[in-house]
Amino acid sequence: MQNSIISELKESIEVKNRVIKELVNLPLVIPSQNTPRIQEAHITSGHIICTLVEKVLFT
Repeated sequence: MQNSIISELKESIEVKNRVIKELVNLPLVIPSQNTPRIQEAHITSGHIICTLVEKVLFT
């Protein structure tokens, strides 16, 4: 029973991920199951993007 619930949950997450990827121009996917690691990677990516935009606009 527990394996069935876990399997259904994983399938639901995969479907949601596919839907989200279709809605955006450039998905930023962090290949991890560790939430804090994903958040850190998104924050770091955001800082990198901001730095690149600033360089393009102001140099």
